[in-house]
Amino acid sequence: MSATCDASSTHTTAPRASKRSAEPVTVSGRRGMSASARVSLAVVGVLIVGVAVVSVLAYLSMRGAMAANADDALLREVQAYSAAIKPVNVDDDRSLREASRAYLQGRSAAEGMAMVLVVRFADGRVLSNSPVNLENAPANDSLLDVETARRRFATFMFEGTEYRSATAPVQGTGGPVAVFQAATPTTALGTISRDFAVALMLTSIAVVLVGAVVATFAAHRALRPLTSMAHDASRITHSSLEERVSYEGPADELGSLADSLNDMLCRLENSFDIQRRFIADASHELRTPVAVIRGHVDMLRRPGQSDADRAEEIRVIDDEIARMQRLLDDLLALARVQAPPMRDFQPLLVPTMLEEITARAASLGTRDFRRRCELDLWVQGDPDALEQALQNIVRNAVEHTSEGDTIELACSGDDDLVVIEISDDGPGIPEQDLSRVFDRFFRAPGPRPSGSGGSGLGLAIARQIIQSHCGTVSAANRVTGGAVFRVELPRIYP
Repeated sequence: MSATCDASSTHTTAPRASKRSAEPVTVSGRRGMSASARVSLAVVGVLIVGVAVVSVLAYLSMRGAMAANADDALLREVQAYSAAIKPVNVDDDRSLREASRAYLQGRSAAEGMAMVLVVRFADGRVLSNSPVNLENAPANDSLLDVETARRRFATFMFEGTEYRSATAPVQGTGGPVAVFQAATPTTALGTISRDFAVALMLTSIAVVLVGAVVATFAAHRALRPLTSMAHDASRITHSSLEERVSYEGPADELGSLADSLNDMLCRLENSFDIQRRFIADASHELRTPVAVIRGHVDMLRRPGQSDADRAEEIRVIDDEIARMQRLLDDLLALARVQAPPMRDFQPLLVPTMLEEITARAASLGTRDFRRRCELDLWVQGDPDALEQALQNIVRNAVEHTSEGDTIELACSGDDDLVVIEISDDGPGIPEQDLSRVFDRFFRAPGPRPSGSGGSGLGLAIARQIIQSHCGTVSAANRVTGGAVFRVELPRIYP
């Protein structure tokens, strides 16, 4: 897993800029509709479906409740009639007729009784409290048949009006002697149902209209930051990568989107800076060797050159070409380490790493390489990159020392850090140059062993690699003479 450094990160996400208003943008050219409009339309669609479902359920529930209340009223009427004739001997036709007439007179429709009550006797005679002759309804004839009568509810039509009825037989000693029926028109139920349906429809329309307005406002307000971010992003080009997407709001999904876009812009800006710096460095540093090569080529073209002169010119050209090759290699290496790390970090045992570096350093020059290191010190990093950084520091020590001089690699640690020190007994670093030794293309003045002409990028590369590992590197002079480079890296415990 790649390391993440807080203190030594090479770039950070820019702070959010102030919010700016912008004209709504069309997110989908195919549909020709903005995102806020599509969200509003979706919300209104869901609202319409929800209101329709609730309205239908409310209507059915109300109509069912009213029908149940009507049946309860009919049933109570049947029970009231049964209670009224209970003291009477129902087998006595005269007594039953008188008791029925008295009950119907008390429940006269002329006194505001909307319910039609009918009693049919076994001999076919009928008593009723209403001028409406329901006994003549074709569908009601079977309901009022004394011989087949039973307790039940029914619905039938008479003279264009629908009636709901409850029918019950009057049981005598030998069987049914009469039939009682209570019926009520369903006109009122239909009228109330229609009025309720109209009220529900008007209420639903009002709710949908209000919901549409609220949804449009809420969607536009919620998605306004997207419009602003799209406006900001459209203004950012390769020449203005320092600008950032603006967002002021809570740490929600839009905030995460703005942060991700700004992080991406930071990475793009860093990549463009690396490319521009590489081109500028290459054009600046290659100008001198190219000029030298051109001058010596011109010398070779002059007549009268001796073989020795030509050999010397060719040698100088070869040296400059080698120098250009080293410079290009170092520039590419620096560009690579400035880019985001591509390899996963892994635990590294520091004593083993220093042992390998010491073994390779023997090929750099005849020096007395020494190693002093504590055991069991671990860091997290890219093994190739860290070895390159330390090897560059060792190579710098070789360039500033002579044959037989001592170069020591030492490591120590505490609870949090691993410290690697690379020291030599050379002439040291001039005090005025200590703050510049890690600058790009800086080369300290003074004599160097033959063939040690570096590009001035080795220590800059080392610092970049160490910083990418959340570490630091510094240079100082030892009291006893010579230079010492101190590398500090976070310690891990695998």
